[in-house]
Parts: sequence; C-alpha cells; structure tokens
Amino acid sequence: MPSSPARPRTPHGASTLPQDFGPKLALALQRLNLSRDQVSGAVAVDKSVVSRWVRGHVKPSDHNLTSLTRLIAERAPGFSRLDWGLPLARFDRSLEGDAGEWLPKAAEQSRGETAGDGDRYPGLYVQIRQRFSNTGRPFAELVPIWREGAQLKVKYDGPGWAHQGRIFILGHQLFVAAEDLAVNEGLCFQILNGVPHGKALALDGVLATVPHDRGRAPGATVTLMLRVADLQDPDTEPDPDLLTACQNRIAALVDQGRVEELAGPAIIAHVGNRVGLPREDGAIDYLLRAPASRGMTVSRKGESPAVDAAIERWRAALRDIALPGAAG
Repeated sequence: MPSSPARPRTPHGASTLPQDFGPKLALALQRLNLSRDQVSGAVAVDKSVVSRWVRGHVKPSDHNLTSLTRLIAERAPGFSRLDWGLPLARFDRSLEGDAGEWLPKAAEQSRGETAGDGDRYPGLYVQIRQRFSNTGRPFAELVPIWREGAQLKVKYDGPGWAHQGRIFILGHQLFVAAEDLAVNEGLCFQILNGVPHGKALALDGVLATVPHDRGRAPGATVTLMLRVADLQDPDTEPDPDLLTACQNRIAALVDQGRVEELAGPAIIAHVGNRVGLPREDGAIDYLLRAPASRGMTVSRKGESPAVDAAIERWRAALRDIALPGAAG
C-alpha cells in the first residue's frame, strides 16, 4: 500500500456502511435462520434497535457492527465486515459459508490451525518496512491483528489508507490477503513466519503491493512487525479511537525521522537487506530484489536482544497512549 503524507485520521465507523445495509441484514437473518431476538441477545442491544437496522432507519455503531459480523461469521465461516459493501447478489453468496470459500482447502486447514494456534498472534504491532514510494527511508505503520471466530483478521492502518483482510495460518506461516477499505483498486499480500509456541513478539516476512507509481511493476519489501501491546479483547476489532491515536503518533514519529532510532540498527539492516540496486534508468530501487538471509520472528523475550530493545523503545514512544497491555 503506497505511503502518503501523514495527516490526522478520523475513526472508521458505521457511516461507511452502504445504503442497502438494512436489506442485507434482513437477507442474512432469513438465510441463516436468525431471529431478531437472537441478534438482540448476541449483540446486547434492544430488539427495537435491530428492527430499526433492518428497516434502514439507523445503522449500527462500529462496535455493534463488529459483534453483528461475528455472529453471522459463526454461521457463515469466511464472512467479514468487508462483505457488507458487496453488491446484493455477491453478499448473498457470502452467506453460503464454506460453500462460498474462495480457497476451500486452505481455509479448512487454516480454521483448524487457527483454533489451536490463533491465540499466539492477536495484538497491536508496529510494522517496519521500506516505503513503496521508493524514497529509501524506512517507514512504520500500525497493524492490529484480532480473531473473529475461526479466523484471524488484520488491518494495515495509516494516514490516508486502510487495508483490511484475512490471515491464513498454514504450517506455522501466516498468509495475508487484504483489500483497500476506501477504494476498490488496491490489494496487498504478505507472508510472515509464524511461531510454533508462545505469543509472537515479532513477525518477519515479505509484503507485496502496487508501488506509489502505478505505472511501474508491483513491488515488495521485507517487513518486521513488533508487537507493542496486547488487546483487551482479542476476539474483537480494536477500538477505532485507540487505533487512530496510535497511528497518528506513529505517523508523527515517521515524520520526525525517528524510525531508525526506535527500530535499531539490526532491524533497519534486516528490512533493508539487499536493496538499493540501480535500475536501467539510472535511479535506485529500494524495494525488494532478494529475500533476507535469516528470519527475525521470535516468541520469547531474550531470543533476540535487538527485538526486545526495539519493542521497549516503541512502547516508550507510545507510553502516553492508553495501550491495553504489555506485549510478551
């Protein structure tokens, strides 16, 4: 996802829901045999509120939308918040659950692995990487990971962009596919090394998407994600106000040129491994040309002093924000 100049963000809320949300909710209740009483109890709102949602008089808050989406996903595995924005016919197919999986074998295996290993990953991460605008300067952004039923969800959150998607756990590796929440013209893909035990403190891998200049070929960059906080509720998307506060602070630290200081030389060298190669046009390409030789994924403090020190520096830089808990 291309980086853009930092600017304050407003939280993503129910105002982004489509105008046909009411008919889609009514269809979901009918297809999944859910009563308004069941929805009322699961989402913890009055039955009259559910009726107003169905009639299109009001739309649910961000928190209630998350609870409602989770309720539907329990009956239609694979359903996500992004599905509310689909055309009605495609929304109908999204309610088919397993029958509508786009990667049925991978999804089935991932659900099994997520059931056993999914608790290792929810948290708030700071991701260190190269900019897709190809400036050669290291970049940082917020990446929350949380669970929704038998799935892991992720959001790449920054000033001016937000990609959200799903993580497949396959053989202790994390495969991510995420789409742009604002416009239907961007996808990003990431493969991360997972951990075989404990909670992940750092996850490294490769992120691929379209560079800032869309006339060029897609690019990729080595990334390292540092878990700087736990989530109060790992089964719920983090509070948008918290995400906004964290991302605005991270964006300010990026603008101040503090990424190298906070990440430390070992991590900067890792995400800059084997880049800076000249192109045919004489410019320098800072996007990935070859993978890093060794991974930096760890799950225990003490395994990597560079990771431990970087996490503590980032936590200190975010200290005045009410982070829900210490990582590790």
